[in-house]
Amino acid sequence: MAKRVAAGDLESSPPREESIAASRERRAVEDKRNRLQQKYYVERIDERDRVGGDRVDSKYFVLDYIHDPYSIPALEAYAQACYRDFPNLSEEIRALLRQLRDQSKR
Repeated sequence: MAKRVAAGDLESSPPREESIAASRERRAVEDKRNRLQQKYYVERIDERDRVGGDRVDSKYFVLDYIHDPYSIPALEAYAQACYRDFPNLSEEIRALLRQLRDQSKR
């Protein structure tokens, strides 16, 4: 049964320390999920990362550019960094970024 409170009486809320502690715990759980760890299995289509290939020791970093807002500045930086050596790749990334921006305006 809910406690009735008369007008003017102050119903005490949980102490602020409990709210802060709960918030810290939620952030800690979230932080454990968002760590640099193997979350995906990635293979090259050309199979160069398989035994005997020249990229057998490769490590990959996956970006979800649809749901992760931090991926956009990362892609912008990558497009700029690779421009001199890989201008076509750089332009493809920039075209993707333009497309994403256009879609977000709709």
